[in-house]
Amino acid sequence: MIAEKVKVEKILISTTIARGLLWGVLLPLIWFLLDSRYVWNDIDRGSTLACLIILSGLDGAAVAFANVVDIDSGGVDLLAAQHGLEVDDAFRNRMNSIHQMVFDSSFLVFTPLMALLGWYIGDIAKDSTDSHDVVAGGVVCVFAVMFFIASIVSWYQYRFGMEETTHAEYQMLNESNNEQNNEQPHDSIWASMVVGAKLCWKTKPVRWRLFFLGLEIALEDGMVAVVAVEYAYSSRFFADGNKGLTLVYTAVIVAIGKIGALIAGKLMHSFWEPPVTKDGFRPLFLSVLCGSSAVSLLYVAHSFEKNNAPESALAWVSRCLVLLGAILFFLFSTAPKIGFATLLQGMASSVEGSGKIFGFVGPFISIIDSFVVMGLSLLFHFFKGQCHELECEHSQFSKALLATCGIYLTHGIAECFLGPWLMLPADGSLNMLRNIGVS
Repeated sequence: MIAEKVKVEKILISTTIARGLLWGVLLPLIWFLLDSRYVWNDIDRGSTLACLIILSGLDGAAVAFANVVDIDSGGVDLLAAQHGLEVDDAFRNRMNSIHQMVFDSSFLVFTPLMALLGWYIGDIAKDSTDSHDVVAGGVVCVFAVMFFIASIVSWYQYRFGMEETTHAEYQMLNESNNEQNNEQPHDSIWASMVVGAKLCWKTKPVRWRLFFLGLEIALEDGMVAVVAVEYAYSSRFFADGNKGLTLVYTAVIVAIGKIGALIAGKLMHSFWEPPVTKDGFRPLFLSVLCGSSAVSLLYVAHSFEKNNAPESALAWVSRCLVLLGAILFFLFSTAPKIGFATLLQGMASSVEGSGKIFGFVGPFISIIDSFVVMGLSLLFHFFKGQCHELECEHSQFSKALLATCGIYLTHGIAECFLGPWLMLPADGSLNMLRNIGVS
């Protein structure tokens, strides 16, 4: 697998450059060409969507490569192997929780600022330009600049901030891999992924842990990219159909919700220790159910919009319930994500061919994430797509939100009650779990 043959630093540098060019250069260039009508005289929604799908597909490929060496995937073990360091579950938990806190902090700090700045630039420029959607253009420009700057900072850190010394044992392993590759020239990246998939399928706890991890990440991304956006746009107590304000309110809802994630990350970092018995993981399964149940608060909050003005007291109660639901969702979903990521890493590292497992994890999670986010988007479109006025969208949004709550709750119930049996089975495969100290 590529992660076993190439240094972690090189993979990070390559994917960072690729994503920086995609979103920092290509995205604003495409937007300019589409909006200015230099390429096409009549740009419809389908053309714009097609461009976004192509960009997202290319970005997904880069992310799949980066996921292999991410801290919450196999990055800690791969980097430790390159530098001759010993890794245990306590260290993995520490790194996973730090990674999660840094990740969530970006939503709390940068996302609202970018949305506000993009909306502000678009608002002050709308009277001095013939652009067809100034607010969206402002957001695109701000996003592109911030992403490009972040990519440069990341590239510098990966290029000059990481030690280049490679441990002798890893060098010997790398040379051995190269010799095997010379003997087997047809062993491609695709073939290595197939091997990784077979290893995951053969090992029941790894198989089901990976499946539920994909769902957890996908449903969290769905909350950020679909549910929060739809709520901000359709709610009369938030943007009420205003696209520019939708961006701002979405950023605010997600940012406040991420406060719960930061609290969970801090608690996991400071107080949680990887369990030495299977029963020690059971509270994490219950936490998944609590997080999924918290999404129902959004439906309760939306029910207050009937016959209540946006300035009424109940309107503010409704807004508070939305923010509370977001906080509780991220609070209870982040803790098990950190704990189970540590469990998966320990499981995979104890299996022969762990590098190929980690190499399969990234693409698999990306595929699950894409299907779930697309599915949630299609769900809202199914209910709201036939509406031609805002009042109809308000009514249909309530039905779509109820169905969404049902999906999240179903996932929470399934993982809470089936997860311990599937991921921590009481059969012969526990030999693998005992190898990582779980009994």
